[in-house]
Amino acid sequence: MSVSVWIISIAGVCLLSVLLDLMMPEGKMGACIKNVFSYAIVLVVIVPLPNIFKGNFNLDNVFKEVDFEIQDTYIYNVNQAKLDKWNEDINNGLNDKGIYGAVVSISANIFDLNMEINAVYVDLYNVVISDKNSNINIKTEVISVVINIVNISKDKVIFYE
Repeated sequence: MSVSVWIISIAGVCLLSVLLDLMMPEGKMGACIKNVFSYAIVLVVIVPLPNIFKGNFNLDNVFKEVDFEIQDTYIYNVNQAKLDKWNEDINNGLNDKGIYGAVVSISANIFDLNMEINAVYVDLYNVVISDKNSNINIKTEVISVVINIVNISKDKVIFYE
């Protein structure tokens, strides 16, 4: 017996008992018939239980028509949020190192479920370095910040000057 047949039979017996209840007169006869239909509902509900306990019942057959699909817009939004957060973290990390004005752009396939970063582009054209860090190697510092935040190889960090 399939689950859909079982549910339909339960609904049918319940509907039949409601209709019979509306047509039955008040009194002992009506109460007796209500009791009979109550037992019938209980029997319909428990009929497939022995099959379940014997192990003949397979839940795979119940849910075999359920299909899952990946929602592209959800993946896009999640990946875009990741990229925005990484971009913000890189800019904050550069500011903490005394490097201001760098424009960071992260290239990745944003529609892929397992988004992989292709490259991180850093435009150093308008970079300003604070006085206390005037003797640093900008590219080395930028690479260290990017690698710590995004966890990519240093050859994927590309500079524009």
